[in-house]
Amino acid sequence: MSEESDPKPFSIKPDGSMSMKIEPDGKISASSDDPIEMDLGTIKSVGIENIGDVKEHSINNQFGFVSHFVRFTNGGELEFAYNAQGQIVKFEARNLQTVVQNGERLMFRVSSKQ
Repeated sequence: MSEESDPKPFSIKPDGSMSMKIEPDGKISASSDDPIEMDLGTIKSVGIENIGDVKEHSINNQFGFVSHFVRFTNGGELEFAYNAQGQIVKFEARNLQTVVQNGERLMFRVSSKQ
């Protein structure tokens, strides 16, 4: 297997209770009313599944950090920042579905359950 196709582990930890469900297609879903902490050490990229779901996007570049704020049509929000080395140093997502691809890519989408 190539390095690209080798599965990369990631971990999540809820602040409170969290429900997990395995879908018929093998997808694992986790949800919580409380924040869920995720280890972002292996994350290489952040993406948005459908750019049409974006209502607002602002970028701020200062002191060697690039930060993004994205508001979605469903009211969901995504905030993240990279340092000069390309490492994620701040990350928050609210009211969005997050897909982790191969343990190193985060893809965000508006929840189909609104």
